Amino acid sequence: MDQERAAHVPPKLFRKGRRSRLLGLQCRNNCFVFKNDQALKERFGEANQPDKYRFELKSRRRRPNETLRSLHSDIRRLTALALSDLEHRARETMACYYFIDALNDPKIALKVRERFPKDLDTALRVAFQLEVRMSIRAPEESVGLER
Repeated sequence: MDQERAAHVPPKLFRKGRRSRLLGLQCRNNCFVFKNDQALKERFGEANQPDKYRFELKSRRRRPNETLRSLHSDIRRLTALALSDLEHRARETMACYYFIDALNDPKIALKVRERFPKDLDTALRVAFQLEVRMSIRAPEESVGLER
């Protein structure tokens, strides 16, 4: 019973027989019970989902006009889905590395790496500061070139 999970599906929705066997269900006391978690994974495709999310995480890059905050939240979401088996601290460290790789600006990425952020929120804060500094310097440099 430790691997079984009750499904709150009214028995009227399923007929006993072939359909319930395909879903890995068993009827007990007018309630369907999943026989094991493997049937769920096979049916709904959870078995290969972490690999899919890990690939998305590795290939994620900042889009044009995308804010750092939206990149941060997307990296956090993908990290939680792809690396759910890791401890929180290890997951935060990996998310930090993926965030820096996704910045798509080598100058900012290098400067964020040089500050050795411990977690994803610290990397976001450093990237914010550097982006603001670079945006302030850019107009000054363009004015200097015109003279």
